Amino acid sequence: MLCLGEAIAILAGDALLNLAAEVCIDWILHYECEKNLVKAAKYLFWASGVEGMIGGQVIDITNSGQDIKSEELLFEMHLRKTSRLIQASCVCGGLVAGAEDDVLSDLEEYGKNLGLAFQIRDDILDVIGDSKKVGKSIGKDINEKKNTFATFFGLEKAQQLVEHYSHKAIDVLKKYDNSELLIELTNYLVNREK
Repeated sequence: MLCLGEAIAILAGDALLNLAAEVCIDWILHYECEKNLVKAAKYLFWASGVEGMIGGQVIDITNSGQDIKSEELLFEMHLRKTSRLIQASCVCGGLVAGAEDDVLSDLEEYGKNLGLAFQIRDDILDVIGDSKKVGKSIGKDINEKKNTFATFFGLEKAQQLVEHYSHKAIDVLKKYDNSELLIELTNYLVNREK
């Protein structure tokens, strides 16, 4: 049974998601937005819903305190929890700008790989980071028996995965002129200490 604090926290999360939908729809109605903005709003709701963040959180919660069943499930959890929201920030910008389908596909692939690299680095920092820099207690995920890339694969393999997915993200960007800033941002995010 949920305590009052947990129940209110869940309802607050529900309220914030509904508020996000209201803000998007108000903007669309007020500015009589074109179809691409409606597509962007739909993508954002998809990325934060059952196929995205909420679905990933369900996998996380239902496997908390026990070893996750498979590598595939670990990746699925983090693709939904983290990557989908980063994908949304990339794809929605492309949709609003009127990007072609092949560019949108690249933005989605970039966001997916960046999201995985970012999450894996976060898992590593939970083990080896400086709590003052990271902004949270180190070892919190291990103490709470959370399923992370660092606990599943070990630190060395997890770092190899960070490098693998960051390189995949950068390879997508290299197809485009003037991508240096995004490449620099990608390198910063996956090598960060906080």
